[in-house]
Amino acid sequence: AVLLLGQLAAYLADWHSGCKEAARQFAAMTSKAAEQLGKQLQQARAHNQDGIARQLQAKQSKAHALSLLCYGAGPLDASDVAHMLQLMVVVKHGDLLLADTALADELQQLRVQCHWVMVKRLPAVLAVLQQGSGISRRHAVEGPAGLAGSPLMTAAVAAVLQWTPPELQWVQLTTAAGHAWAGFHAEGSDGHLYSLNILDGTVLLDGVPPSRLPSDILQHPVYHCCFGSSNFDVGFTATGMYKTLRAIDGCYYSFYWAAASSTSQHGSTGSGRELVILETERDTGEQLQL
Repeated sequence: AVLLLGQLAAYLADWHSGCKEAARQFAAMTSKAAEQLGKQLQQARAHNQDGIARQLQAKQSKAHALSLLCYGAGPLDASDVAHMLQLMVVVKHGDLLLADTALADELQQLRVQCHWVMVKRLPAVLAVLQQGSGISRRHAVEGPAGLAGSPLMTAAVAAVLQWTPPELQWVQLTTAAGHAWAGFHAEGSDGHLYSLNILDGTVLLDGVPPSRLPSDILQHPVYHCCFGSSNFDVGFTATGMYKTLRAIDGCYYSFYWAAASSTSQHGSTGSGRELVILETERDTGEQLQL
């Protein structure tokens, strides 16, 4: 019903203001359903129920996509654009985790419709982002000009990278001919480069999209001792560190390979490398090596 009525209400919103409210209610309803599915998804992953988790991930991506389609027409304000950007980001993130599966193929049509909505609404979205934000453009060849911030884009990135710095200064990229891209970059106070494509929801950390932990870490005895057969969504930094996208029981976990010391045996692979696992409390920032 949302697939039909949500888009119909959005279409009529161009002529009747009351229809905009109806479209936003449809969007909120499906987003609430996605939030509930997210809780079930976390529980399934906690119990290593990978098959169930993939099904729930697909259902959640579908709910997010249906919510985004409710913004296909009608006037947009800052709260609308904030929600649209976050929805496109989580839809894209869900696609990455469902890649090369039959579930991803089932969502292909909805994904195309979401891209159509963002393409159609791009001028309006950019107008809202630029109102009062002073967003500047950076020439793709000549290098940076000034920097300016947009909390709407920062919130969108934080929908996937939970630990995104709160005050990112975003720069819009342009071609050598001065044509604007839908891509933005921001250098964080934590030393990382954050990238966002508002057209298709791509989020990059130091130029790399989020993923899951690689098999060499998952199969390591130290990892297995700490986390069993669990796997996590992670970002990969330029320093070679994997970091969980979200807090797990109030803590972020980081994983990286270091040169094995002569006294270390439990984390060594026998090839001169040692797996280091760091636990960082979300609220206090206190860090512990496991």
